[in-house]
Parts: sequence; C-alpha cells; structure tokens
Amino acid sequence: MILKESAKGDMFMGRKRAKQAEVEEQKGFEYLSGTLTPDWWHKADKLQLQYDEAIDHFDVVMLDARAGTGKTTITVMKALDYLRRGAVDVIRYVRFVDSRTQKLGAIPGDPAEKQKVFMFPFYEAMAECGIPPEHVDAMVTAGLIELSTDIYFRGRNVKRSFYIIDEAQNGDIEDLRLVLTRPHDDGKVAVIGHSKQVDRKLPKYGKDKLIPFQVYQKHMDKERWTMVCTLLTDHRGKISRWADEIELTLKELEL
Repeated sequence: MILKESAKGDMFMGRKRAKQAEVEEQKGFEYLSGTLTPDWWHKADKLQLQYDEAIDHFDVVMLDARAGTGKTTITVMKALDYLRRGAVDVIRYVRFVDSRTQKLGAIPGDPAEKQKVFMFPFYEAMAECGIPPEHVDAMVTAGLIELSTDIYFRGRNVKRSFYIIDEAQNGDIEDLRLVLTRPHDDGKVAVIGHSKQVDRKLPKYGKDKLIPFQVYQKHMDKERWTMVCTLLTDHRGKISRWADEIELTLKELEL
C-alpha cells in the first residue's frame, strides 16, 4: 500500500515528536509541564508584576524586598519559564549564607550534602510552583538545576543560565564581585535580598552608610541594561509584618 505524501509526513512528524518527548523526559523536562505559577500569582500586586516584567527587559535585575513579598518564588517562577522555553539551559541558584552558618566544615557529608541544608528557600519556591522536592532533585541530577552556596562558587563559568543570587544582602563587596563576574551575557541575572535583614557584620560605605548590596544597586544605576526593583507588601500576614517592623521600636528607644 502506497501512503500519500501527507500521511508519510504525519507519520514522520509523529515519530519526531515522540523522539523529542523521549529526549525531554531523559533530560528532566517532563517536570516543566503545566503553568508552573504559584496559586497566588493571579492576585499579584503592582510591584510584583513590575519585577516580573523587569526580568524580561533587563539583563540584570536587583531586587531589594522585605520578607514575605514573594521575591524568591517570583524569581524561581521566571527561571522555570525561561528554562521551559529554551531561553536558558540551566537554572543556577547561589545562596549567600550568614556568619552563623558560614563555616560549612562542621556539617557532615560531601559539599553537595553540606550545601543542601541551605537550599530550603529554593525548594519551597519550587514547591509553590508545583514542583515537589523529589522532582527538584531529579532536575539537579539531569543538569537542569545547579544549587550552590557562595562559598563553593569561586572559579565557576556561568553560560546560558538563569542565574539567581539569593540573600545577597549578606555578601561583602568582594563576595558580590565574585559571583557577579561569573555570568556571560547570554542569560539572565537576578540578585535578590533585603537590605534591612543583614545577618553578617559588613562594612558600610559613604555618608549614607550603605551595605555592599546597596552599593551594587547604585553601581547598577549607571547602566541601561540593569534595573533595581523593590517589593513592599508582606503577604504572609500580620505576624510577619509586625516582626519585620522592629526598627520602628528601635528608633523609639534612641529618642
């Protein structure tokens, strides 16, 4: 029986799609199906939407945002979207650790096991986007995700990546320079933190006593391809907002 050309083409395309699906499954792409957005995203506030848009329009975005504003989850959501569309090859998540946990030597295990202790913000953000921990681990194994603390990031070469630098308020100038000189220009960089929640003793610069995270924000103002954003609303609720406003009471004690 001789098949018509269209039927042959359909069979060929069917086999091609099946092969592509098999390749994607082997690479871990089966975990990137669905919307990959958190349940609350349909109620996103204006500043959250502006941050989302800024990532699309600028190469490097720094986000200075309070606890509970969704900064890590929104960033991870965008990273997953870029990965799914093939705009990047890998999500690289680097977290700064505070002075209390900076010495990882006391934690048992190899470097990957030591660092996993500090990756819970990433795992939580992924879970909000519908990807459970075991699927995150599978994507790490497949090379779609790379997780690290800044301690183990010296000498890395970051290409075609959605590069997330979290808890950046805990880095000094040299720490931030180290991680920010790693990426090539073929991906996205999101630097996120909260300048009022510093967990290390850091030098301060200028008459405004800026921490290094804020110095890099001023440094970014000089370029057209960079943007500084902020989020203000703590969506966790009154307890989190009350705890984060301790500075108001501290100022009262200084009067």
